[in-house]
Amino acid sequence: MKNLEFCVDYDEGADVLYISIGKPRPGYGDMIDDVVVIRRDFNTHEVIGLTIVGAKKGLAKGIVQRDFESPEFPFDKDEMLKLINRTLKRFSRS
Repeated sequence: MKNLEFCVDYDEGADVLYISIGKPRPGYGDMIDDVVVIRRDFNTHEVIGLTIVGAKKGLAKGIVQRDFESPEFPFDKDEMLKLINRTLKRFSRS
């Protein structure tokens, strides 16, 4: 898998994590389930990112990890989980 640069944003109030490949850009979403949405470019249909609804709750319950096992999931599962955990730790309130 080639090296990808990600832009990450987290809405703590809504517990929604947005992960974009490069700068965020317009697209549409393909839902894996109620938690993980794969975002695609409107014109080329290439994967441009992910939206994870209920990111902290989904990780705690193992839902996100299960979704990453899906054949539709286009990224390295372990690297993506590391990125998500690092991001959520930055926003955690102690």
